[in-house]
Amino acid sequence: MENAKKEFLGIYNIFCSDVHRFGTDAVLLEYFSASHKAKRVCDLGTGCGIIPFLIKQTNRNAQILAVDIQQDAIALVNKAIADNEMDGIEALCCDLKNLPKQTNGKFDLVTMNPPYKKKGAGKITGNIGLDIARNEIECTLRDICESVYKLLIPNGRFCICQRPERLVDVIYELKRVGIEPKVLRNVVNKAGDKPMLVLIQGIKGANEGIDVQGDLILKNADGSDTDEVTKIYKIMRGNSNG
Repeated sequence: MENAKKEFLGIYNIFCSDVHRFGTDAVLLEYFSASHKAKRVCDLGTGCGIIPFLIKQTNRNAQILAVDIQQDAIALVNKAIADNEMDGIEALCCDLKNLPKQTNGKFDLVTMNPPYKKKGAGKITGNIGLDIARNEIECTLRDICESVYKLLIPNGRFCICQRPERLVDVIYELKRVGIEPKVLRNVVNKAGDKPMLVLIQGIKGANEGIDVQGDLILKNADGSDTDEVTKIYKIMRGNSNG
């Protein structure tokens, strides 16, 4: 676990590395997921564990399984669990295609900030950790959706982010396995810009019909953070949802 760096997250410390670090996408996904409503959460491709620790900021009672195929990522999560003397987060090094059978039907919320690029479509750097995180090398969208369906309880929620150009792929794979897309929200840098990220929530076994919400706008015209983004950062620092 080389170059592990402690990052202060408001209430908890997490540990990041040059390979396993977090960005805005993961923070926005956790906010979109309304995780304060969840009792049992599974975060796939957890990396340094940013989403589980963000969930714990406002949902202390949540029981969270943090899964990653890379042992060095799980080592960072375990280091943070120990550093914070944390209860309620379990870290599991596992291929999401081969999760233990006892995880089936256990979760009311699953989250994932997935690899964005199809295998062969993205840039390969030669750094295996970064390449796995960015490209569908170890899992595809189909693999993800099939695994999530098994993990969810009936009417359980799955929240995922993706690049806009892959929105059709996400919707197709969700519907194929029986997770109905129910909420869609575009993330834009400034009002009027094209989407840079898409946030999607699906519900296992739900009826058809999707709520396309207003854009999540990151910046005002003058470059300052919007009120909503300011609220997100307050939550990230461990302040209230209000």
